[in-house]
This record gives sequence, structure tokens and C-alpha cells, in this order.
Amino acid sequence: MADQIMCFIPSRELLNPRFESYKLKEYEQSNVRRIPLTTAIDLSMNPRFKSFNYHELKSKSTWNHLLVGSFTDTPAQLIWIEPRTLHISTLLQPDSHDPQVAPLLRLPDERAEQLQDHADQGIEFDYPTGFALNYYHLLSSPQDKGQHLWLFLDGGNTLFLVDLNPHSHPRILARKKLSHGFIHAFYKLASVQIKDRQTDTFWIVLRAKSMQPTFESEQADNDVKKNGSYKKKKLTYTLYVAEMRITPHQDSSTADHPIMPFDLDIQIHARLVGAADVLSVHYDRPGHRWCFRSTSKFTTLAQQTSQSAQPQEQTKGLHDEQQLQAKEERDSKPVAASSAVNTPYSWSQTLSSLTVVFHIPFSITSKSIQVLLQPKSACFKIPALDSLPQEAEEYLEKLFGYFGQPAFLRNKPDSGGGGGSLALNLWDHIVVEDSTWFVEQVSGNTRGGESRTILTIELEKRSRLRWPQAFQADAQVTETMDPIELLTITENLAKYTSAGNDDDDDDDDVVPGGHGHPSKKQKRGLGSAAATNPSASSSTTGAHPLMQPSSLSAGEMDEEIDVANEVMVTGVVLTWLIKKESHAAERPAEAADGTDSEWDVVIAQDGIPVEQISSPLKVVHLDRPPAPQEGGGGTSSWSGEEDGSMMIKADIDGLVFSPPGGGEERKSMRWRHELSFPALAFVMASKREIWASFYTREMCLLFETSSSAPKDRLSLGNLFVYHHTPHRHPLSVQRVVQLSCSNPAHQPSSDSAAPLPLILGLCALQNPSASPSNTPPPLSIVLLAQHEILLFDL
Repeated sequence: MADQIMCFIPSRELLNPRFESYKLKEYEQSNVRRIPLTTAIDLSMNPRFKSFNYHELKSKSTWNHLLVGSFTDTPAQLIWIEPRTLHISTLLQPDSHDPQVAPLLRLPDERAEQLQDHADQGIEFDYPTGFALNYYHLLSSPQDKGQHLWLFLDGGNTLFLVDLNPHSHPRILARKKLSHGFIHAFYKLASVQIKDRQTDTFWIVLRAKSMQPTFESEQADNDVKKNGSYKKKKLTYTLYVAEMRITPHQDSSTADHPIMPFDLDIQIHARLVGAADVLSVHYDRPGHRWCFRSTSKFTTLAQQTSQSAQPQEQTKGLHDEQQLQAKEERDSKPVAASSAVNTPYSWSQTLSSLTVVFHIPFSITSKSIQVLLQPKSACFKIPALDSLPQEAEEYLEKLFGYFGQPAFLRNKPDSGGGGGSLALNLWDHIVVEDSTWFVEQVSGNTRGGESRTILTIELEKRSRLRWPQAFQADAQVTETMDPIELLTITENLAKYTSAGNDDDDDDDDVVPGGHGHPSKKQKRGLGSAAATNPSASSSTTGAHPLMQPSSLSAGEMDEEIDVANEVMVTGVVLTWLIKKESHAAERPAEAADGTDSEWDVVIAQDGIPVEQISSPLKVVHLDRPPAPQEGGGGTSSWSGEEDGSMMIKADIDGLVFSPPGGGEERKSMRWRHELSFPALAFVMASKREIWASFYTREMCLLFETSSSAPKDRLSLGNLFVYHHTPHRHPLSVQRVVQLSCSNPAHQPSSDSAAPLPLILGLCALQNPSASPSNTPPPLSIVLLAQHEILLFDL
């Protein structure tokens, strides 16, 4: 049974119990070349839109904007799309001594009309995404040999087929709005795979992002007056697996379509929904199945409805008494605007972030209130009372009084039009550029049916410390903690503070060479190193059979390596979408979209997440011309992310697993252990803040963000390179590349709240033919920043 559930089982032969450490080797910093951009990349797609959803903001901070395509006459075409203007630019001849930045094309911007519908819900359209169509049949006529076909999605709901040959005139060949069969949402292009080269047909995976009513709110809609509930919406991600075919336009010479010679015909095959964004997509061509990686599972609409209804029925009896008691309290005590200020807010936290929620007992929009975040303070700008409901005055006076500040005035002489501000010092420093706030309107649950507002502030901590309180001026409001998390903390404290002399647990442990007496574990304190006595540390929870803690310097061992770091360790749930056999698909459809009748949705490992710590690096081999492949992504010049592998944390190691192939067993979920980086998870735990991690078979790249750099030196951060060691070797090499900034537009400022330089994307180039036969070819890293491109060899 365990073999059927566990999909990632390490191979003992690929582990290295003799490994000791990574030895530092100096890197020549002068090897880093810098190419300035003509204009800095503006990430603010809508400057007036400030109310971001926190999870959306986190996903956008690790977005890879550098897109790579490989064509016959251009082995590596590197492009990026500016999110705000949709300008497409390229780096010409990136492998030469003098690469140049050049503009290519600007896509039509039709996103504004969509943004208005979602502006009050805390979400915005996505960054543009795109994939190169490296092989095609329809446009292979002699006059079209030099075309570089790309498929783009603008972040709203419009697809573009574009020719980006820099030596000719770039142009848009087709445009398609995602309307019929698609929900009203913001989209990104998650995957493109060739289906049939002869007919120019592709498999595409589209991800839609929208605010949707929860199942519970739909069921309770008729009971609003009875139990006081209200409709709630949550951020929902919808996956569409579709077939796209490029067909000639019937009449491309008409005035309506002068530059649109082709059409994009899209047919939806499957639709899944989930609570988190998709991180990556792997397509197993022989098995005709997809693997979607996310922090939560994806299900069909029918599965979501049944799963949501079941726990609601099971817990109904348990909550009846609590609901009745709450209803009696509401009936006996009228809800006044002033009652909310007894505890005006609630807060919760993780090691990396903190959430503060204010329940405001009247309706207010994001245009009326403003939250100004500073490195160690939050200032609430509140409009004049004349523009607010009547009950706001009492609430605001009590709110200001709660924090010991002067009462809110109806008209302030120095404020122009009235209003006031509430300035609160935070308990510790935050990262301003990664913090956000938004408001949410909810229907009233009072007898009068008044609406109210929830103000949510998401703060990214500067240091990974637990805060005892949210604001310096208030230690009364305790943290709202998840019961499971509280139980885990309690158990950990008990483990480290207990004497460990329980005879019931240790009756079978005999001291080696002793006289049959039970061994007694020595009491350990927080942060203690593992015992140097082999008998005291012979087994470690989760350790591999061949792994010995003594292989590390000073015998240091952490039982858990920074699991709470959301960027470094990501709990990935694998959802498989598998095409059913022909005879099984003939039964009547169980859902309106046909997904349940034609596809099997399987959650690997029963939904148990696997801890991913690194992703494959996108590498383009310049000596391999693009060639069609039936079993891969359409070209043999690629390696890295096209193979679908990932690196997971296994005790202190980083283990690379490749996905299962569907040629033999389409239902198999077992991944293959291919490679090991010994103690990599251990050394990752020493980094302050990680932007992302990537690997090849030869090395692992770890990017430490700019916030870890000294304040007197502007920098994109540091790149740590850990080289793979041959099997059973005790030592390996690590190098550090300092990614300093040189653009005058990013000079140090006295304002500590100024945004830090950001890494926007990267890829790697490799040309074995350009290096001697007896030396391995260097890996050329291309790093895209907001104002320049960095090039260097490893």
C-alpha cells in the first residue's frame, strides 16, 4: 500500500553518505557583463490599481519574464514583454561578444475593459506569457522560411499568433479572444505542445484566474435571513486543456482583416478548478496525460461540488449548537458600529508574512481609504466624515481612542477637505515592495442588512522571526493561530524540553556493550547540535538508510530545514489528468463540460505534498538545430524544464526526480530518482531570503534576493553555485557571484522605502562546439533585470 501512495522513493545507489562539504572556489567578478536596456521595464501594469491579492502578489514576484525560442536560423531568440505597454523586445546574438537590445513589436492592449470588472476584488490581469512554436507545417512555404512563430497571451483574455523575425517586419498573424466556453477571467498560457505537425494542431493549457462564489455560499443563499450568513467569494484558478489549430483565414484581403491571415480555432477538452495557481505543467505524450503541479489539488466541477457538500453535511450537527448560540447573542445584543472596536482587528502570521484584518461595520471602497506602508509603520488615510455613512463617526472615534491617538475630527484645518490619519508603528520591519492591502465588501449579517467592509493587510517580514504582537502600541490582541499549527508548536517545545527518560518508549534500547539497562537520552536544548556519539544519533527522523549526520562539518543537523520558507520549499501537490480508454469514455457524461466522462483525474500520493526546492533550468544548446520530436516539446535543442523533472527535499539532500513515462503503464505515478545533490537542502537553510533555485545535471543555482545585500551597496543579490559531485566523493565546489547593479537610475537613496532592484527572468546558453574537446563547455547565464541584462559564464 505504501508503494502505491509514495511516488518519490530514493535510490540507495544514488545517495552519497560520505559527503562532507562544499568548498568555496573564488569567482572572477569581472566576468559579469552588463547590457543596459533602452528603457527600464515597468511592472506596474495599472499604476492606479493598488489593492492586490496577497497570493497573487507572491506568485508575480517569482515570474520569469525572459522567454526563449529556438529556430533554424536563430538557435536562441530571447525576448521579453513589458507588462504595462506590451512592448516586445529582444537580445540579438546573445552568444556574441557584442549583443544588442532591439525592439520588435507592440501588442494591442485590450485589457482595460476587463480590469474594471475585477478592480474591487483585489486581483489584476496577469503578466503576459508566451511560447515559441518551434516547428510548424502550415507556414513552411519558401517565402516563409524565416518566420519565428510565437503564441502570446496578454494576461487578459486575448491570444496572439505573432511572427518575430528580427530580420524582417514582425507582425501579428492571428488574434483570438477567449470568450465562448471560457469564463470571464484573467488568463495565462501555461503550456503549449505539438499535437499534429501536418495540420498545425497544438495542445494548449490555459489558466484562468477569477473571484468565484464558494459552494457553501451558494447553498446558503436561501438561508441568509435564517442564519445570518452572507455570500463569500474566493480566488479560484481554472485550468483548460484545449486543442488549438492554426487555419488560413477565408478572406485575408478584406479591410476588416488586413494583417490577420490566420485564425486560431480552439476546442476545449477538459476543465479543472483549484484553490491555488498552477506552478508548472508536464505533458506525457506516450501516455496522453498531463501533470499539474500546484500547492493544492485540481478537481473537476462535479468533484468539487460533491467534496464541498460532504464535509458540510458531516459538520452540520457539530456546528448547530455553536450557530444557535451565536444567533442568540446577535438577537439579544444589537450590532452597533462601536462594538467592533472592542477588538478592532485580528492578526495571524507565518515565519515569512503577517496578516492583519480590520472588520469595518460600514461600507467603504478602496478609493476612499488608503494604507501607506513604510518599513516599520502603517498609516491609514481616512476621508472626511461627510463622505462616510452616519455610523462611521462613532466607530472612528473609538478606533482612534483604542490606539491612544487624538479623536477623529470632522474637519481638520490642515487637511484641506477634512479627514484624518491613523499612524501605527509595527512591531518589526517589513519588506514594503512585497506587502499589500485590499478591501472586500460583504453583505450585511445584521437585522438591518447593512453592508460591511473587511480591510486585509498582508505584510512580508524583513526577518524570519515570530512577532508577539502586530503593533507596538497594542499587546492586547493575541495572534489568531490555526489549531494544527498550535499543536505542532506545542509538540516541538515538549520534545526539546522533555528529559527523554520515558521507560515505556526506551525499554528496547540497550546501551552498546552495556548490561541490559535501558539507554537514557540526554536532554537537548533549542538549537543544539546533534550528538557526536554515534549511538545517540544513529537514527534521524526521515533520514535515508545510508545517510549519517557525522558526514557534515561539526556534526550539525537540523530536523527540519526551513520548511516554512514558501519560496525555497514549496509543498507541491500533483494532479494527473489522464485520457480514459475509448470504451470507458462512451458512458454518459457526468458533467456539463464532459471532463468527468472523458478523463480521469488522479491526485498523486493521496494529496500528500512533496517538498520541491528547485526547478530545472531552461538551457538552449546552440550546436543543436531545432528538429521535430514526437516524444518531447517539439525540438531537441532544449534541455532542462522541458524534461518535467524537479528537485525535492529529502532530509538534508536535494534529489532530482523525472516524471513517469506512460508508454508502459498509463496509471503509474512513480517518479524516477535520477540525480542527487548531497546536503543541498542543508546549505539552503543558511540563506537569508531566496528568490528562486534552478538546477542542471552539473550544478544548482541559488539566487539570494537583493534584500540580503548590504544597504550601502545596490545589488540584485548573490548567486550561489553548487556543483554536482561524482558519486561517493566527499567534497564538491561552490562559488558565489555578486550581482551588483550599475544603472545610474538605481543609485542608493536615503529613503529606505525605495524599491529594490529585481530579477525578472533568466535562462542559460551552452555551445559545446565552441570549447575544446577535453574541457566541458561553459554554461552562459542570461539574467534579465528591470534596467539591464547580465551575462556571465559558469
